[in-house]
Amino acid sequence: VLGSEGDLYEVTSADGRMRCTCRWEAEHAGSRGPCKHALAVLLSLHE
Repeated sequence: VLGSEGDLYEVTSADGRMRCTCRWEAEHAGSRGPCKHALAVLLSLHE
């Protein structure tokens, strides 16, 4: 996924959970829901 600042992030799905290589995901480790990159992937899959 291309981030808003031009960085590239990898979003994967395992064990029913989306994971991303972004800093937000690393800091919150899923405790606050998926990051915006994972949400973008989910939205694109449902189009």
